[in-house]
Amino acid sequence: MKKIMIVDDETLVRIGIKSLIVWEDYGYTVVADAQNGEEAWEKIRECRPNIVLTDLKMSPGDGFELMEKCRTAYPDIRFIVLSNYNDFENVRQAMKQGASDYIFKLTVKADELLKILEEVSGKLPDREEKNSSEQHSSENRTAIKNSLIRQALSGEPVLLSNIQERLNRLSLETDFSKTYFVISVRIDNYRVIRRRGDFLETDLLVFAMINMMEEIFKQDLKAEVFHESDSRFLILATDQTGARDAVEKAFSILIQSVKQYYGLEISGAVSRTGRGFGWLKTGWDQNNLTLEQRFYSESGKISWYREKEWKKMHLPDQLRTVVFGNLLERMEFLQIESYLKELLDHMERMEYAPGEVRKKFSRLHSLMVIYLERHEIRSAEICDSRGVELDTTVEEYDFFEDLKRSELEMIRAYAQVFQSKEPESGKYGQQLKQVKAYAEMNLEKELSVAQAASMLNMSESHFSHIFKSEEGVSYMEYINACRMQKATVLLENTDLMISEIAEKVGIENPNYFSAQYKKRTGKSPSEFRRMLENRK
Repeated sequence: MKKIMIVDDETLVRIGIKSLIVWEDYGYTVVADAQNGEEAWEKIRECRPNIVLTDLKMSPGDGFELMEKCRTAYPDIRFIVLSNYNDFENVRQAMKQGASDYIFKLTVKADELLKILEEVSGKLPDREEKNSSEQHSSENRTAIKNSLIRQALSGEPVLLSNIQERLNRLSLETDFSKTYFVISVRIDNYRVIRRRGDFLETDLLVFAMINMMEEIFKQDLKAEVFHESDSRFLILATDQTGARDAVEKAFSILIQSVKQYYGLEISGAVSRTGRGFGWLKTGWDQNNLTLEQRFYSESGKISWYREKEWKKMHLPDQLRTVVFGNLLERMEFLQIESYLKELLDHMERMEYAPGEVRKKFSRLHSLMVIYLERHEIRSAEICDSRGVELDTTVEEYDFFEDLKRSELEMIRAYAQVFQSKEPESGKYGQQLKQVKAYAEMNLEKELSVAQAASMLNMSESHFSHIFKSEEGVSYMEYINACRMQKATVLLENTDLMISEIAEKVGIENPNYFSAQYKKRTGKSPSEFRRMLENRK
């Protein structure tokens, strides 16, 4: 194994680089890290690293002084400079002094670092390599303790005493006879993020996260880190004076580190303190409830357990599932989107239980799938901007805000797919249907060609041409006809004054309304009403 040392006065940089790769998989091991040149010099004399990754600007003892000392005492050590973007002059000086290469420390990627290490390693003199048995022993210990913890969380009472005995033999940091916290860490929206495909493989990510958490949480706490699942980690921290503040501080550093080096967001939950091995499952259950409570919150926070009662879901009549089904049946996508917006706003305002919210959207998605199948469209064709498909979106988002955005994107994608499947002759039929439906429901408002064209992302001339071709009349002729139809209904069924009826159909001038009505029906509004009275 080639021995690596990392020297930088920024804690996050040291943690980030140490956690960037599984060093042993590539023939390296990090033997030490230091925050300045003086500390590094002492550790170099103890550990004799092969390669030192070092910052240049540190105190006491900068990178230049460290390289100079090593050039005489340990000439076989190779140096790689940890640089900032604006540090070219210092880098150039370091290269003259014997540095082998440099990397930008805040943006370094695993493959980039490995390539440089490979090149530098090729220039190293051969040294007797350490036997790898210790490494395998460490790996086995980690695998065993993670397996035992997962068994403990299953809650099988018959197994607990045996599990505890085996854990005790592993010499954990946690003393179960003393009070301790159970801390859960979750990578948020993990399944969605995995679709990006632009970060570490699962095993490498798990290793990096555990390494990072151990580095951070063991600074001020007696803590033991476990891997619970791909996206979940467990930390046991012994309660002590100032432990709460230490947990908050450690998690804050962890959030920054994970975001800086992996572009990931995390959330955390902390249980109440308890004593005994049995508290492990209790604390874990508390954390699961706490993470669920963060549904209406945001990522990047740690929360402490508190009891919460969710409101029972009660939706107004206009938000019932049957209303959604009727809109789907008629393929009135503008109204479907309005329905979803109202539903989502209502849910967010009332803060219903996350499980109930997910159930509601599962039912809505089932209806959508039924209508897709009727038109021989696969549900896999419907997805949001992050590539999450209709069938899985309810389970894949950890926060309401993400679910809300996804649902609105999904229904727009749904509409587009339906429209794209229409035969060429009726290509714009569904789009025009939406415009007409909107107009019929909003006749009292100002309606124009410009507004309608904007709704369909068309130019006014293109929209006017399409509408006339498909409907046989101009858009404004159609609007006027709808207004006169509504006016007739109001004249027949209400005692409203003529001026009031004019206002309800979107015509401000009563005289103009009367003239238009007579032009279309042959009678003025007053004449039409007298005719109705004479029939009685």
